[in-house]
Amino acid sequence: GPAMSSLATLLPACIDARASLLDEKHLSGCRLFNGFVEGLPTLALDLYGTTLVIHDHSSAKTGDEALAKEALELTKQKLPFITTALWKVRSSDNTELRNGVMLLGEEKQLCRRIVEDGVSYALALRLNRDASLYLDTRGLRAWAKANLAGKRVLNTFAYTASLGVAAKAGGASEVLNTDLNNAFLTVGRDSWSMNKWLVKRPEFRPGDFFDVVGQLKRERRTFDCVFVDPPLFSVTEQGRVDLVADMERLLNKVRPLIA
Repeated sequence: GPAMSSLATLLPACIDARASLLDEKHLSGCRLFNGFVEGLPTLALDLYGTTLVIHDHSSAKTGDEALAKEALELTKQKLPFITTALWKVRSSDNTELRNGVMLLGEEKQLCRRIVEDGVSYALALRLNRDASLYLDTRGLRAWAKANLAGKRVLNTFAYTASLGVAAKAGGASEVLNTDLNNAFLTVGRDSWSMNKWLVKRPEFRPGDFFDVVGQLKRERRTFDCVFVDPPLFSVTEQGRVDLVADMERLLNKVRPLIA
């Protein structure tokens, strides 16, 4: 259909435009195709090492498998080193399909880490419907690595703690990563280990944002830099996060923690 033919035109050009982001050893990661702004809003393609991750944003709960397979074929023609491909259907009711189905290779061959800006990041590509490392925040990680030497850093809504990893790599004197989901933080601990850093318990604090911020206030802790990167919308017993309507309230919560 029309999506297929536009993909055949768009994708090779987009991959060519990313040539400078790829390395000879295939250790890097990048977003190869961002359909939202590149002409096919139902599709985004991420490369992690030799693994292609296909994010299917089509409205159908079963996704568009034919389009995903076509994307894989077109990408493999340009990047023959790809050994595995994972297809994630964002709006599916099925957890397996949301977390990713193998279209090429076996799950045990999936990329487990990438190297970006000389720093290792652990991956768990099927951990949830996202891919455990947001490639489009590369610029922010580069900023953290370049600017946070000697600083105390609090990373809230840390997910897999990649901003904390970048801060630590840049020489931050202290990094505290917090997220409601300890399974996500465990990927961050793996990144610590991959970079040969000792994993210290206080650097990872699982818990609800509102609870943890309250604890840190009682502990009279202060930080030089606080990252607040919440989900768009979320409700727990402790409070609600609504980025569109109420980002200011979240920022006001952490304000007393800023040195």
